[in-house]
Amino acid sequence: MWFHAGFDSSRPDIYVAQWELRLEGELDDETLRSAYTALVNRHAALRAAVVTRADGEPVQVILKHVEPSWRVVDLTGVPEDRQPAKVRALADADRELPFALDKPPLLRCSLLRLRLGEHRLILTAHHIVVDGWSASILLPELFQIYAEGGTAAGLPRASAYRDYAAWLAAQDAEASDAAWRAALDGVTGPTLLAQPDGRSLQGAGWSDSIDVTVDKDLSRRLTDFARARNLTLNTVVQGAWAVTLAHRTGSDDVVFGLTVAGRPAELSGAERMVGLLVNTVPVRVRCDPAASFHRFLSDLANSQAEVLAHQHVGLARVQRLVGVGELFDTLFAFQNYPADLGTAPVDFGDLRVRVVAARDQTHLPLSVQVSPGPPILARFNFRPDLLGVGEVERVAGMFVRVLESVVGDGCVGCADVLVEGERKVVLEEFARGGEVSRPPGVAGGVGGVFAGVVERVPDAVAVVAGEEQVSYRELDERAGRLAGLLAGRGVGAGDPVAVMVPRSVEMVVAWLAVVKAGGVYVPLDPGYPVSRTAAMAGKAVLVVSVGEHAELIGQVREHAGPDGDVPALWLDDPGTADALAQVQAGAAVAVDGDSPIYVMYTSGSQGRPKGVVVTHRAVVDLVADSALSAAAAGRVLVHSPQVFDASTFEVWGPLLSGGTAVIAPPHRLHTDELATLISTSELDSVWITAGLFTIMAADTPECFASVRQVWAGGSVVPPAAVEAVQRACPGTQVVNGYGPTETTTFATAFPLEPGPAAARVPIGRPQDGARAYVLGPGLAPAPIGTVGELYLAGTGLAQGYHHQPALTAQRFTADPYGPPGTRMYRTGDLARWNPDGTLDFHGRADDQIKIRGHRIETAEIQHTLLTHPHIQQAVVTTHHNTHTGPQLHAYAVPTPHTTPTPTPDQLHTHLTTTLPPYMLPTTITILESLPLTPNGKINHHDLPAPTTHHTDQPTRTPRTPHEHILCTLFNQTLGITHTTPTDNFFHLGGHSLLATRLTNTIRQHLNVDIRVHQVFSAPTVAELALLIDDLEPAKPTLRPMRPRATRPQP
Repeated sequence: MWFHAGFDSSRPDIYVAQWELRLEGELDDETLRSAYTALVNRHAALRAAVVTRADGEPVQVILKHVEPSWRVVDLTGVPEDRQPAKVRALADADRELPFALDKPPLLRCSLLRLRLGEHRLILTAHHIVVDGWSASILLPELFQIYAEGGTAAGLPRASAYRDYAAWLAAQDAEASDAAWRAALDGVTGPTLLAQPDGRSLQGAGWSDSIDVTVDKDLSRRLTDFARARNLTLNTVVQGAWAVTLAHRTGSDDVVFGLTVAGRPAELSGAERMVGLLVNTVPVRVRCDPAASFHRFLSDLANSQAEVLAHQHVGLARVQRLVGVGELFDTLFAFQNYPADLGTAPVDFGDLRVRVVAARDQTHLPLSVQVSPGPPILARFNFRPDLLGVGEVERVAGMFVRVLESVVGDGCVGCADVLVEGERKVVLEEFARGGEVSRPPGVAGGVGGVFAGVVERVPDAVAVVAGEEQVSYRELDERAGRLAGLLAGRGVGAGDPVAVMVPRSVEMVVAWLAVVKAGGVYVPLDPGYPVSRTAAMAGKAVLVVSVGEHAELIGQVREHAGPDGDVPALWLDDPGTADALAQVQAGAAVAVDGDSPIYVMYTSGSQGRPKGVVVTHRAVVDLVADSALSAAAAGRVLVHSPQVFDASTFEVWGPLLSGGTAVIAPPHRLHTDELATLISTSELDSVWITAGLFTIMAADTPECFASVRQVWAGGSVVPPAAVEAVQRACPGTQVVNGYGPTETTTFATAFPLEPGPAAARVPIGRPQDGARAYVLGPGLAPAPIGTVGELYLAGTGLAQGYHHQPALTAQRFTADPYGPPGTRMYRTGDLARWNPDGTLDFHGRADDQIKIRGHRIETAEIQHTLLTHPHIQQAVVTTHHNTHTGPQLHAYAVPTPHTTPTPTPDQLHTHLTTTLPPYMLPTTITILESLPLTPNGKINHHDLPAPTTHHTDQPTRTPRTPHEHILCTLFNQTLGITHTTPTDNFFHLGGHSLLATRLTNTIRQHLNVDIRVHQVFSAPTVAELALLIDDLEPAKPTLRPMRPRATRPQP
């Protein structure tokens, strides 16, 4: 409080409280003033000042006598109808007048005369000397002294605050520390009701409040419920607040602050002591959805009893013990004071006194004060700069509904916190997408739909790759022949076929051929480590191109084990061409919609990737979605890696709609090259990751001008990037698409309308046939505006994980709100419904992260580090860098007595044998040990800040002009200050998107035709400088393109 009082004198001091009392009857002003003087000098705390010593430390000083601050204001001349406003204005002015903490008393009194027989008394005090309990002592005492003629001689001796200080010093600090460690064991982060990005100490000002009165019948039933179960009403309302927080935040392990009186029963006179004794302590509550309220509240009472003797410990100390810093942003107080004027009038002789207002402030987003009544009263004080009044009203309503659920003594997870009609809104109106309009031929799966397109438009262009154009008739013929060859190799319905073919017409032919043969294609990336490729391929038939991958396939066969005679079909082998010429294209193998069409692998938490099995119907429904179908029937760019599920829409979108798949070159494209391709290909639809979209929106937003629809997603889409593209391309629609691989590319979508950028881009509404649920504890539907875990169901849902039934059962569960027998997928993403029925994304409920569109389980990286023979502990974290975006950082502890200690470069090399490039940490830091919390868990907050990882090789200064320029360009691209010729671009924080930006910059400065893949093959300044010496001059990249006309608004 001392710090805040001096932090910014231009802002109100939020630790100032005020009470307004109505005085009715005959009043003797001078006697009241004498009573007030006696009151101030009776209690040492009211004569206290806080001064600063020479060393800067604050100390409290008690003066023997102070002259009270007293004033009388005559408002009898103010018209009666204007008096209330005048009273409030005077009260507000007094509250805003700062206290000088070194000039006591830190209490002011104003007597306002309204008319004969009616006054207002305004008492304003600083909380550093008076807490709420103290006020309940001081106000009655003031009028008791007044009734005695202004003398305190008849009152018992005031309790001395120094007795409390002595008691505090005698407490067992070690026992208290142990108690708080145990109570908060396992807490890894704060429970926050307000959005973290809006929190600001400087923004703190006067708070607003909402008062809620619990009806008398419910108040009585709550009291009876508590009494019958040997519980206190305090425990009951605390538990109700915990359940409210659990529902509102989507977490079943919550922490909130609790204001405790700080007056120990064993300290004689503590209940009559005036001063700052209250304390704020954390309350940690585990809300087991299956527990009855009786059991839940009994457990809460028991856990509170374990720390009851330790509630004197300061919050700052508790936070240090736990090691997580901030613990909560809501405060709860049960105001059961020993003497309280309350709102009912109290007579002191001829004077009737009533408290008409008690004004207090909160530095937290929300403070809840509950008075037992009856009836029970709840005041919600909130900071309007952090929480809107509508949000607080919803929280207050939820609290009352939880109280209603308590007396029913059902299960905690069954508490109905939805307002009337809200369940139908969130489970039906919001949760369900439109009807799916499936094309003809669905019964035959993707092959059947494609056959219908071939019959309808046989001569239309199906695929374009550079100068090569393939009609639907030709594509069908080529895929049919390859399907026949696959069938001859034993491929039949449901058999996996691993396809390692670069992005090309041949890749599309191969995918379609597998589908026609009834098989299941498994896309592979030749850039992945051999062990990972082998795990993904399994014993499947391999379709590969011989020129690039012969050595890799040999290694895959070795990894397959002694019986690893993996059959392979080499597409560009002359013998394969001869065989294809002799095979007759036959009809596609009949499959139903529930048959699998592909298996796509994502990061797994158990040290191995997990394969998502997607069905034919899911792909058909994706393409048939009303938000996608129009653009899919045109020209669609195919540029995503084939192992990324965006390729599903890019390939099958046009092929099942009669459109054209425009194939990008097989190499990694730098952004200028991609911009040129987009602007010159007359595209109708482009899918692009949010990271790449952000870079291109900043560098070349005009490249999208000729595109009808741009889909961005894979991670959070920045509003500013959307606005930049819309401004440059008024005829282009930008859509934020969301969906994990388990729901076939997209599950929700949000088309953005032109206009100023919003604070957050929603992920939209469910697509046709899809269902989206935001669920809280016990899978209960979360109210509108409440963060919960996002579950997806309906069309697009994958079958599960290939050969991982336990993981499938864990993530794909029964849908309690869908048709009988249906399932839903637990995404692990946090979301909330907006009032307009759109979804906002709010991060993750677990450790999974997304970087540049890729889902990454940090546990898989940690597991791989631990497979190194000389590493015994590892942890992987993420860090957001302004220039590079989110990055992975690893920390490793070598096994004891390891000589020499593994270097970061050596560990990086070890990871590359198993993990794909996007999962490699930017830095690896070697530690002697991992920092631990007092409870023995890894303390992520105490991990050293990641530092730029320079190479283990000897460093040197630049020797050539190209090295000098490249060092500067590395610094500019990565936002760092020092690069040496031996430094690796990717070890310094670079990644694929920044590599595209680097190549653009090199082209501009050195006028050479450099490609992104060359940065990967020559990642150091020295290597890149040598490479540049042999490169051809750069070619023009982007030509101006006339934008589409702005679409008419509906």
